[in-house]
Formats: sequence, structure tokens, C-alpha cells
Amino acid sequence: RIDDLESKSLSTLHEANTAVKNENKAQSFRLVFVVVLAIFALMLMNAISAKEREIEQTLDESSLAKLEYQSMIGNLPIGLFAFSGGSVVFSNGAWSVGSQIEPGEVIEQVLEGDREALLDSLRKAESEHTPFAGAVRVRAQGSVRSFETYGAPVVDCDGQLKRVLVFCIDVTQMLQAREEISKKHNEVEEKNYQLRAAITHIEGALEALVETIVRAVESRDPYTAGHSNRVG
Repeated sequence: RIDDLESKSLSTLHEANTAVKNENKAQSFRLVFVVVLAIFALMLMNAISAKEREIEQTLDESSLAKLEYQSMIGNLPIGLFAFSGGSVVFSNGAWSVGSQIEPGEVIEQVLEGDREALLDSLRKAESEHTPFAGAVRVRAQGSVRSFETYGAPVVDCDGQLKRVLVFCIDVTQMLQAREEISKKHNEVEEKNYQLRAAITHIEGALEALVETIVRAVESRDPYTAGHSNRVG
């Protein structure tokens, strides 16, 4: 019996030692797993944080680029307006300051004789995606100003129209200067015509005077009468 008890005790102790060892191994494995998982989670958090910073930087750069783009468009030295869905949806500072016209009033302020031609060009640009060029007269600041217009359709990567951009150059002063030059040219031509007429008149008068003098001289000597004409 003592031997049996000792054998059972040793067996129980061995089983207990084995269980402890297995438990220690399991705990070690769990510990290693937790450490690896923590390291992986830390690396993932760092990667996510870096990606968030990259996204924030990209958004900041995008916002800055958008502001710079809006500023560039708004400060173009020539007028610009966008046409979409049958109406003007945007006009830049140069156009607004130059004409004192709000975006929605751009088409309405074009003189009636030019308005339909401009609308036809805009509709054609929308439907056929083709650029155009033209000229319009606009009622602005209590006077009529002349603009050269250049339209260009803007489409997305799928070929769908987004809007039609129309660049407007105020050529009022240029046309006025051209008209003034033409007027001065006509005045110079008129002066030249009058001068040529005066010279022709003077030449005729001198010729008549010379002929009169010759006749007076020859009338004194009948033998030489008509000699100057024959020699001439």
C-alpha cells in the first residue's frame, strides 16, 4: 500500500508539474501573442496617424491651391464669366469692376442686337462643345462699351460639359482710338485733296499768266508773233 501511495503521489506530482509547465507555456504564448499584437497595433496606429497627417497636408495644399486658383481667376486682367444651364453662374472681378454688372445680369445688359447672337454661340458651345469668338456691346456705367468675346467649353474626363467659359476683353478705348485715327486720316486726305486742287489751280493760273505775258510781248513785234508757241 505504501508503494502504491508513493506511486500515486509521484504520478499526481508529475501530472501537476506537467500541468504547470503547460500552463506556463500557454501563458508565455499568450504573452508573446499580446506583445506581438501590441507592436502590430502600435505600428498600425503610427501608419494611420502618418496617413492622416498626409491627408491633412494634402487637404491643406488642395485648399491653398483652390484659394490661389480662385484668386488668380478673380484677378485676371480680362473679364471672365461662366455660363451653365442657360444662365451666367460666375463672373470675375475684372468683369464686375469693369462693367459694374452682377453675374446674373451679364446677358441682360448686352444690347438686344447682339444678345441673340451671343446666346446662339453659347447654346452651340454647350451642345456641340465647340469654341467661339465674337463681339458684343454692353450697357454699363451709363454708357455702351464694346467687348470681344472668346468662349471655350469645359468638359470632364467623361466628355460631359461642365460649363462654358467666356473671356471678355474691353475694346472700347481701342475702337474709339481706331475711329479717331480713321477720322484724322480722312481729314488728312481731305486736306491733301484741297492742297492738290489748290496746286492745280495755281499751276493753271501761272500758265495763263505766262501765256498772257508772251502774247503781250509778241504783239509788239508782228514778225515774231506765234514764235513762242511754235518753239514751245
